[in-house]
Amino acid sequence: MSKKIVGIHQPNLFPWLGYFRKIYRSDTFVLLDDVQFQKAGRGNWCNRAGILNNGERKWLTLSVDRKFSGVKLINEMGFAEGVNWKSDILNKLASYYKKSEYFDETFELVSQTMSAEHKSIAEFNMRFIEKLCVTWSFKTELVRSSSLNVQSASTQRLIDITKNLGGNEYLSGNGAEDYQEISAFEQNGISVSFVSLEYDSYPQVNTDSYVSGLSVLDALFNVGFESTLNLIKSGK
Repeated sequence: MSKKIVGIHQPNLFPWLGYFRKIYRSDTFVLLDDVQFQKAGRGNWCNRAGILNNGERKWLTLSVDRKFSGVKLINEMGFAEGVNWKSDILNKLASYYKKSEYFDETFELVSQTMSAEHKSIAEFNMRFIEKLCVTWSFKTELVRSSSLNVQSASTQRLIDITKNLGGNEYLSGNGAEDYQEISAFEQNGISVSFVSLEYDSYPQVNTDSYVSGLSVLDALFNVGFESTLNLIKSGK
């Protein structure tokens, strides 16, 4: 029987390199857009992303509408009224990365994503992820979990999504062994493999000390599309 690898992750804002490595290693990658948005705190990886300014980690943030009671799913989260978050993001990127070697082409990619209208943060994040995967000619099929009508939760939800898509191998990031029930996958005829989310360092503008774990935008601004893709493809 041929192997079909399924990866699953929430649609993060301008994800980091390890996220795109997981997409690259999957036959089908599921954007988990119909799970609960974390309301408490300043935000999570669905509405903020780390970038670099003079050697310090800073944040790009999508201002979300938190004026609701109960629970909302990620694909139900709209934007806060009266906040020009698009200009804020573009201005920060222009200020922080204007001296980077690949500023023009990367800024154009973000500007194109910003130019469209988006009803939810999930739609915005997925639009960027899909655009970048097309730019890199990834063969991975991207699927939104909201299109699958899978109602289970936790590990069982991951199993059911994988089975729904005809997958027989679930791809997880390294370190997930502690919270995922590996035996539950195996009992459902699904093997589990792990992909390393670590990657080599690369030159960063205006800093002498390398800062890891930033948005893919940091790599794109500093080393360009081709070298960033090579970083994603490397590793195990």
